[in-house]
Amino acid sequence: DDQDEDEGPPLRQAEDSTEELLDPPVAVKDPYGWLRDDKRVSEEVLEHLKLENDYTQSQTNHLSNVRETLYQDLLQRIQETDHSLPHALPEGGPHYLYYSRTIQGKAYRISCRAPKPDNDDDAIAHTWDGSKEMPILPGEVQYLDQNILASDKPYCSLGGTHVKVVSSSASGSTPQTWVAYTADFSGDETYGLHVMDIESNETLLTDETVQSDGSVLWGNFDPNTNTISLYYIQMDEMHRPYQVYRRTLVYTQGEDGSSSSLVASGPDELLFEELNDLCYTSIDLSQDGKYLFVSVSSSETSEVYFLDMQTEGDDTPQQQLQSVAPR
Repeated sequence: DDQDEDEGPPLRQAEDSTEELLDPPVAVKDPYGWLRDDKRVSEEVLEHLKLENDYTQSQTNHLSNVRETLYQDLLQRIQETDHSLPHALPEGGPHYLYYSRTIQGKAYRISCRAPKPDNDDDAIAHTWDGSKEMPILPGEVQYLDQNILASDKPYCSLGGTHVKVVSSSASGSTPQTWVAYTADFSGDETYGLHVMDIESNETLLTDETVQSDGSVLWGNFDPNTNTISLYYIQMDEMHRPYQVYRRTLVYTQGEDGSSSSLVASGPDELLFEELNDLCYTSIDLSQDGKYLFVSVSSSETSEVYFLDMQTEGDDTPQQQLQSVAPR
């Protein structure tokens, strides 16, 4: 019995051991290493990939009918003509509800808004017949149709959107609703900045030069100077979001009132920069729109900064940001 309970001598390490757990790293030749081209500009590599794709297509042509059958089978299980729940937006005006809808046969969503009913329950209990022709809510306006954006583009991906109602001295007392959005038309996940007037359907700003990650947020609008701030995130060459910029825009309207634009009043201000390659940066707004939050996070740590939007422009951008708690 004593032998059954004996667990043997305790394990120990030999201080003078010369044994190695693993062999040291050995460099070997990589016959496919020439295919690595981080900038995606090597004509030799691109041509080889084209030949590989052509070969794959030739070897799988006989599966085209099967692919189409599977696609149609999956499509039949999806309600293509549909819509999201109408809801109010914090800065979208108190008299409107916003939602998106999809239409059978179209690949992209359509952003819409409609006058808010006197009774909130009417927004849910409306009598939409399920057809693509009928508005989801009475007075529906389709202000951002991604199908139109993609119509003459080889690729289209919509990033962030932010709707804001403003009242400028240039437009008199009539409120205007501007939607800022980001879009990627190349497929490299780099987004340009765009602003559109919902009422007039007029493009106020287009900037494809920024290397944005898709984030975009409105700041405050000053009716005395007709200026508004726009926040976005810039990426580095490794597509890591690391810089937060603020662009101050001046709203101008043509003499005849038919043309309008938003023009930068000066260079974009660098509000924040994260130099740690392990950290990613994001931005968000408080529910009441009074504070901008800049979040920095890695797999182990995170930190949040905040900016009082009521004081933006009083100090340098770096002085305005305050950390909630340091990393």
